[in-house]
Parts: sequence; structure tokens; C-alpha cells
Amino acid sequence: MGQSVPCQPLATSWARPCSGMVKINCDAHLGVTTGLGVVIRDEEGMILVAAMCKEYAGWAPEVAEAAACRYGLQLAARLGYTSVILESDAAKVVNGVKKMAGNLTPFSVLVDDICALSHCFVAFSISHVKRAGNTLAYNVARWDSSGCIERVCLGPFPQSLLSSAEIDLY
Repeated sequence: MGQSVPCQPLATSWARPCSGMVKINCDAHLGVTTGLGVVIRDEEGMILVAAMCKEYAGWAPEVAEAAACRYGLQLAARLGYTSVILESDAAKVVNGVKKMAGNLTPFSVLVDDICALSHCFVAFSISHVKRAGNTLAYNVARWDSSGCIERVCLGPFPQSLLSSAEIDLY
């Protein structure tokens, strides 16, 4: 993995990343399709990217959450971010990445992908946050895809998303 960043205790709300880093919050929504939501924010709490990807898979919740984390890292790498904190409300995913224990289950394959992607970054850490600290990604995972498989928004962002991001900072 990239340079490790010190672990933070379990957060109950969204917290700003260290200077020079971005925080990638990820979440999944299971429905007729699986929505993978990602929000990338800077040290000021400003939204840099909000994205969702639709998957047509009948995944178990922990597999969908791992897929959301993998998607978040893939997106960050595509956009050229080098120092990242990956944050999820799925404790099983966070613990799986920290242990780097793999086998051939769909969940473990995704965790292995996350571990491999972590090497793309100069600095990488992963942390668990309670649902209250992951509301932006939770909402983005539920976005209407308008028939597209992926929707990436680099701005301007919907006012509802900006308002929620502001609330996080207080």
C-alpha cells in the first residue's frame, strides 16, 4: 500500500482529512440495481467529485459495500489523486482491507482489489465511520442514473448535496 496514514478512531460524523489529502466516502444501495456512491472532498470539506455507478448484480450487502470502495479508489486514481483516505460505514470492508486476508469469495476478491489499488497512491489509509458521517455517499448511491451506468459530477453540484456537505462541517 502507499504510505500509511495514522488510523483515526471510529468517527460518528464526517471529519476533514489532513492537509494535502482527499477523503473518499463510499456507500452502496441495494435495490433493483445496486448503486455505488462516491463523494471525494478536500481538507476544507469542499466537494470535488460526486459519482455513482449502477451495477446489475444480486450482491450481498458486504459485497456491494466492497464494490463501492473499489469504485471510489478507481475513480480517485482515474482523476489523479495521490493521497487519499478511504472511508466507509461498512466495518467488514474496512477490517478486511486492514487484515489483507484473501480467499476466493466475491467479497475477498473485491477486498484484494482494494488492497491492490491502494498501491496506486502515495499515501493511503482506510477508516470506518458511522452512517451519520457517510450521508453524502449514502445519498449519491441513490441518485437516478438516467439510464447510464455511471454518472460523475465534477460540479456544479446539486444544492441538496452542497447543503448536506455544509452541515457536515459543523
